[in-house]
Amino acid sequence: MVAAMIVVGAVLTADDEATPAERQLGAAIASDLLDEEPGRPPTPYEPTAAGCIGAQVVARVGIDRLTEIGLTPEAISRIGFRPHELSLTPDERISVVDAMEACVDLLEVAVLSLSPTGGQAARACVRGALGPDGARSLWEWRVGPIEVAQPDGLPAKLELVDDCLG
Repeated sequence: MVAAMIVVGAVLTADDEATPAERQLGAAIASDLLDEEPGRPPTPYEPTAAGCIGAQVVARVGIDRLTEIGLTPEAISRIGFRPHELSLTPDERISVVDAMEACVDLLEVAVLSLSPTGGQAARACVRGALGPDGARSLWEWRVGPIEVAQPDGLPAKLELVDDCLG
C-alpha cells in the first residue's frame, strides 16, 4: 500500500456530534477507500485520511441525502463507494471534492492515483502537468457521471500527464 498521503484536515472519524448512523456510513466509506482489490492500483490513502474523507462526505452531503440516493453501509459493502455512479447534484459533487480537500492534498492523491507504479521522475512530471488547479478539476470531473464533460483546460493537462507516463 502506498501511504504517502498528507492529512491536511482535522480527523473527524469520531466526531462527537455525529450520530451512530453517520459514523457507520463514514466508516464504510473510509473502509472502501482503503480496500485494495486485486487488479486495482494501490490505495493512495492512509487510514486517517480515509476516515476523515468518510466523515466529511457524510457531514457535507448529509446522511439523509446519501441514504435517499442509495448510499448506505450495506450498498458500499456490495458495490463500493463510487460517487460518479450516484445521483449527486453538481453542488453535492463539489461537496465530495471539498470533503476530500479538507482531508488530503488533492494534487498528491491525483499523482499517486495516476502514476501508482511510476518513479519519482514520472510523479514529478504528473505533479507539474496537473498543478493544484488541475488536480481539483480532475477530482470534480471524476466524481461526476461519465457523461459530464471535462472542465476547460483539463483535457490539455491530461494529455501532458499521458506524456509523463507514456
